[in-house]
Amino acid sequence: MNEYIRSAAAELCGFCSKEEATVKSPAVPKLTLVATPEVYSDVNGIRREADTMDCRIRMMSMQKPHQALAITGAICTTAGAFLQDTILNDLIRIDSNVVRLGHPSGIIETKVDLIAGHISNIKVVRTARLILEGYAHTKGSYQHAVSAV
Repeated sequence: MNEYIRSAAAELCGFCSKEEATVKSPAVPKLTLVATPEVYSDVNGIRREADTMDCRIRMMSMQKPHQALAITGAICTTAGAFLQDTILNDLIRIDSNVVRLGHPSGIIETKVDLIAGHISNIKVVRTARLILEGYAHTKGSYQHAVSAV
C-alpha cells in the first residue's frame, strides 16, 4: 500500500507514471508519516518522552523504513509546520522557532528564521563526533622528513 501511494505521488509530481515509479523514480518522493508526540523507545532502546518532541515522524526511503530521518525530510516537515493550511500546521503546536522531530534514532531539532512572517531559512541542529585522527604533512614537514632519509 505504501508504494501504491508513493507511486501515485510520483505521477502527481510529474516524475513518471505511477506504473513506472518503482523503477524510474524509486527514491522520490519519499513517503512520510507524522503523528502527535507520544512516548516511544528509539532504535537504541532510549525512552523518548512525548514532551521532548513536537511530533513523531517516520520516513520511507527506497521502499524501506529510514533508520533515522533524512535531512530533507526534517526541513520539509518543518516548512510544512510553518505554512498555513497544511496538515502539519494543524498537527504541530509551534511555541518557538525550534521544531523537535521524534524519529526512530532519536530527536532532531530544526530552527526556522522568519522575515515578515515568511520562512527565510531552516537550519538543522546537528551533533558531531570525532571520526578520524591523524597527521597531515605540510610542505615544511615533508621536506624535513625527506631530507632526513
